[in-house]
Amino acid sequence: MVSWFTRQFAPEAQGYGVPEVIVAVARENGNIWPRVALIKILASGFCIGTGGSVGCEGPIVQIGASLDASFGILCNLLVSSISAHPGLYAIVGMGAVVVGTTHGVLSAIVIVYELTEDYQIILPIMAAADLSTIVSSFLNPESIYHKKLSRRGVRLARGHDVHRVEHVMVRHDPLFPQRAAF
Repeated sequence: MVSWFTRQFAPEAQGYGVPEVIVAVARENGNIWPRVALIKILASGFCIGTGGSVGCEGPIVQIGASLDASFGILCNLLVSSISAHPGLYAIVGMGAVVVGTTHGVLSAIVIVYELTEDYQIILPIMAAADLSTIVSSFLNPESIYHKKLSRRGVRLARGHDVHRVEHVMVRHDPLFPQRAAF
């Protein structure tokens, strides 16, 4: 049902998400329409709600790229003299949404740079990542991975694991004999 729905209304929203964004940026001038984001949100929500499995990063990447590519197309229509290529907006949006959901600022910046191999994208993705971090921390301090664990009852407190390791001595380690000379 989800597959039929996606094929009918936005066939470009099919698939994992990341390869589709790369193809759209490389071959289709960065044109990813807003309907892709809408259909991806509805299809992923329906699939997860009915017990299906959807990846974490793929839909997020495609939704972010679609929304920002649409913003880039709009900027090109309104102020084309100072606007960047819509594909640039798509890639920066993709990175910003990944930062907002995973809270992995540095990894998203590095991944975006590796995808483009263009040092000029560093400043826009850093600005977008900072803004995304501020907004997402205000809305929800947990990343999607921490949220998944906390729903299962696993609590992660920062700093407590380091406290446990401080009290472990090497001499108590069973791998090292008591009389080992270092």
